[in-house]
Amino acid sequence: MQPDTKSCGSCRNVIAADARFCSFCGAPVANAPRPPTPDGGGENRQLTVIFCDLVGSTALSNRFDAEDLRDVIRTYQEICADAIEARDGRIGQYLGDGVMAYFGYPKASESAAIHATDAALDIVAGVAKARETLMRRSGIEFAIRIALHTGRVLIGEMGAGQTRDRHALTGAAPNLAARLEQVAPRNGIAISAQTAALVSDAFEIETLGTHDLKGFTEPVEAFRVLRRRWTMPVIPVRQAPLIGRERELERLAVAWQAAGRNSSRRLSIVAEPGMGKSSVAAAFLSSNGIAPDCVLEIAGTLSDRNTPFACLRQTIERWTGLGAIHAAGSPAEQVARWFGVEEPSRSSHAQTFLQLLDGAIEEGREGRARVLAACRARIARFGRPMLIVAEDAHWIDPSTAEMVERIAAESDGAMLLRLSRPGEEGEGISAPDGDDDLILLGRLDPGACRRLIETVAGAPVEAGLVKLITDVSGGLPLFVEEFTKSLIESAVVSRVRGVFRPTNLHTTVATPASILDLITVRLDALGEAKALAQVCAVLGRSFDRAALAAVSGEPEARLEAMIARLIEAGILLREWSGRLTFRHALFQTAAYESLVKGERQACHCRFLDWMQDRPNRVAATPPETTGFHLEACGRHAEAVECYMQAGMLAERASASLEAATHFRKCCDLIEKVPDRAALGALPLRAQVKLAGALLSARGAGATETRDAYDAAIRLAEGLPESE
Repeated sequence: MQPDTKSCGSCRNVIAADARFCSFCGAPVANAPRPPTPDGGGENRQLTVIFCDLVGSTALSNRFDAEDLRDVIRTYQEICADAIEARDGRIGQYLGDGVMAYFGYPKASESAAIHATDAALDIVAGVAKARETLMRRSGIEFAIRIALHTGRVLIGEMGAGQTRDRHALTGAAPNLAARLEQVAPRNGIAISAQTAALVSDAFEIETLGTHDLKGFTEPVEAFRVLRRRWTMPVIPVRQAPLIGRERELERLAVAWQAAGRNSSRRLSIVAEPGMGKSSVAAAFLSSNGIAPDCVLEIAGTLSDRNTPFACLRQTIERWTGLGAIHAAGSPAEQVARWFGVEEPSRSSHAQTFLQLLDGAIEEGREGRARVLAACRARIARFGRPMLIVAEDAHWIDPSTAEMVERIAAESDGAMLLRLSRPGEEGEGISAPDGDDDLILLGRLDPGACRRLIETVAGAPVEAGLVKLITDVSGGLPLFVEEFTKSLIESAVVSRVRGVFRPTNLHTTVATPASILDLITVRLDALGEAKALAQVCAVLGRSFDRAALAAVSGEPEARLEAMIARLIEAGILLREWSGRLTFRHALFQTAAYESLVKGERQACHCRFLDWMQDRPNRVAATPPETTGFHLEACGRHAEAVECYMQAGMLAERASASLEAATHFRKCCDLIEKVPDRAALGALPLRAQVKLAGALLSARGAGATETRDAYDAAIRLAEGLPESE
C-alpha cells in the first residue's frame, strides 16, 4: 500500500490518505476530523416546572430564632420533596425558602403536567397539617404559594469552578413559574394557561385573570387549581361522531347484543397511543345508549401498577366524588347506602370499602376474600347487561385485575372490554385468546383523515393542506386533531372564501404541547438509539442510509442494531429502496427540537461534507434540501442561491404555491446575509419572483400579492440605475 493511501474500515478498499469519506461505499473514515460539538451538551425538553415559596419569610426571620425558623423551612422542604418525588418529579434547586422542581425529565411522562399538579395539591395538604403542629409547638404560623408552568427548556450542565449543576434549566419556563407564584393565592396554586390546557380535564380550576409579570412583555393569564376532578370518567363522554372506525363499532355492538342475551363476552382493543382506543370505547357507549349504572370503569396507571387494589380504590373515589356532586352525602354515607344500610358499621362490605379508601387493607387471604365479596355485592346492584371497561389494562395492579377477572367470569350478561397497548397483552388483565375477540386499530385512511380534518376545522380544507396534515400526522387520529388545531391557531393557514388553505407549505410548526410529552415518552424508551433518532431527524423525514452512517459516525454493526431498534419501536420504516423514513413527521420534529443548537448544527455540517464530497450526491439532492442544511449551518448566502434554484424549478413545473414558498424563503434569508451589498440585484430579483408566483397562486386581488409588489417597488427605487 502506498504511503499516501489507506484502507477503508467498512469496505476495505484503498482510498487516499487524506480522504474523510470512502469513495467506494461512502462511509466516514475513522480518523477523519469532525466539526467540534460544543461543550455543555444538554437537551431541549418540554417540562412542567413547579415553584413553591414561603409567604413572608423575611418577617418570620425577624420575629423568630434562626434555629426555630430553620426547623420550619426544613419541615416545609421535606413536605415538598416527599410530594414531588412520589409523583416522579425532581427537585431542581432549593433557593433559600423557595423550592424549584420539574416533571418530565429524566423520566418522560405523557401525564407530567397532571403529576405536577397532584404534587402541588399534596404540598398544600401537607403544609396544612404541619402548620397546626408548628403553631402548637413553636407558635409559628407559616403559609406558602405555588405556581406551575409548562414550557420548553434547555436542560444541561451549568456553573463554573467546583460548583456545577448537571441538570440546570435554562429558558423562560422556570422564570415564568417563579413570577407566577406572586399571583397565587395564600396557600393556593396558580398555573399558566399552557398548563391549564393540559390539566383542566383532571382538575377543577378558576381564572385569576391576566397579570403583568416582571420581565415579560405580554400579560400572562393565570388560573387557580381548586381540587382534583374525581368525577372525571375513565372513558370521556363523546358527542361528535367517530370518523373512520365504523367496522370496529359494529363488532362491539354485536358483542353487546350477545351480552344482552346473558352471554358473557370478552374483547380487547389494542393500539399504540394516539390511535383512539378511548374514543372508540366512548363512541360505543354513546351510540348504543348504555346507561351509566350498567358500566364499571377501571383504569390502570403506571405509577400504581404494583400497589395492591390501587385501581379499585381510585374507582371507589370516583363513585363517591360523583355522589358528592349530586349532594348524596359523605363518602361513608354513600358507601353505606350502596349496601342498603344507613350506617357503615352495619355492613361488613361497607367497612371493607371504607378501609380501602383509607389505604388500610387487611392482610392475608381473608382480607382479599373480603374485598372480593364486597365487590361482588356492589356489582350485584349494577344493571344488566353490564359492561366492564378496563382502560390501560396492562397497568392495572394484579390484585384489582384478579378481582375484575373473577367478576367478569362469574357474571352472566357481562362484557369485558380491555384497552391496551401493543406488546403489553400479558400484563394486568389478560387479553382474550381468540383473534375474533381482538380489535387492532390501524391508521386512518386518507378519506377518513380528510373528514376528521374538516370536522376539527369546522370548514372545508384545501387538498394541499389536507395532504400536509395527513403526511405529518401519519394517520394517527390524535395527531391529526392536534396538528390541525395547531395550524389553524397559527399564521400558516388562512381562511379564504370559507376554505382553509396554506400560506406557506414549508413553514415549520412546533410539535403541539398536547402531544409532545406522549412523543417524548416514546423517544426516551429507545435508550441509546434515541441519539441516533436525533441524528436521523436532522437528515429529514426520509433519508439515505449512507448519509446516516456518515453523519452519525457509528460503527456498522452498532449502527444497524440501533436502526433495527428504531424500526422495532415504530419510529422508522425501511422502504423497499433501502431509504429510511420517519413513520410520523411529528416524531421527526420532536426529535429535532430536542437537540441543542450546537449539536444540531454539527450534524448539518457533517451532512453537507458528505454530500459535497461526491458530485452525484449533490445532483441527487433537491436544492431546497441543500438550502435547508446550509441555512442551519449559518451559510445564508449559499442557502439563498439554493432556494432561488428551487423556486425556479417549481415555477417551471407551474407549481406556483411551492415556488412562492421558496422565493419567500430567499427574501427572509437575504435579511440575514451580513454583506447585503455583495448580493447586488438579487434581493429585487427574489422579491419580483415572489410577487409573480403569488399573482399566479393567489390572484391580483390578494393582499399578500399586493404587498409583494409594493416591496419589489421599494427595492427597485433603492437600487442604483446601473443595476
